[in-house]
Amino acid sequence: MRKRLTMILVALGLAGSVCLSWLALRAEEGGVLVVDRSEQDFGTVRPGALKHTFTLINASERPIELVRIIKGCSCDSVTLQAKSLQPRQSAPMNCEFDVTGRRGSYLTHIIVLYRELAPNHPQEHTIQCTVRAKIDPIVQVIPPGLAFQLGRSETKRLQVASSEARVQVTRASCDHPAFDVSVTETGQSIDVAFDSSRWRDPDGNVVIDVQTTCESERRIRVPVRIVRSLENSDS
Repeated sequence: MRKRLTMILVALGLAGSVCLSWLALRAEEGGVLVVDRSEQDFGTVRPGALKHTFTLINASERPIELVRIIKGCSCDSVTLQAKSLQPRQSAPMNCEFDVTGRRGSYLTHIIVLYRELAPNHPQEHTIQCTVRAKIDPIVQVIPPGLAFQLGRSETKRLQVASSEARVQVTRASCDHPAFDVSVTETGQSIDVAFDSSRWRDPDGNVVIDVQTTCESERRIRVPVRIVRSLENSDS
């Protein structure tokens, strides 16, 4: 029994030494503030809220001040209660990412600004956390984008469907004056009319803003492109 207890204590001691050695190594490499994992990949998910907690660790021998957090998107929510960390102290950073209405690849970053609490270390430093996901939409828009040919006025239709429940379009619109957008009586499709004579280069991207009855995808943005020729372009 005594021998087994000794082996357990030795194992715990080795684990603690490895952890301290890792922190010391990160500090020697310049990592004053480190994170348990710098990237979180959620894989393929449905639209909604994604939650993850990063753990920030002071890997130095000096206390540090956590100055502020820069979010990659206003829809991100980040909570960090700690204002400072003593040497070897850690703190959770709780994050929530709203991917409602998004589809396809999702990528965002969270940057933590910090500085060492020492007279000769006034400079701020940063550490970055990355979040990835692939959003598998509940509501399918077919086609997922539209392309119109410059100099040719025409109307194209978008079909809206869902495999989980019957979804209807409540409203559809476009800010560009060259497009007239209307929802059909069934609420399952959208007609997009392009008037080439009213086309002007926009300040940003042109999108069809689609609003639906789906709780997780109330709003969908369908990209629109204007091309010289429809050859090799999705219609």
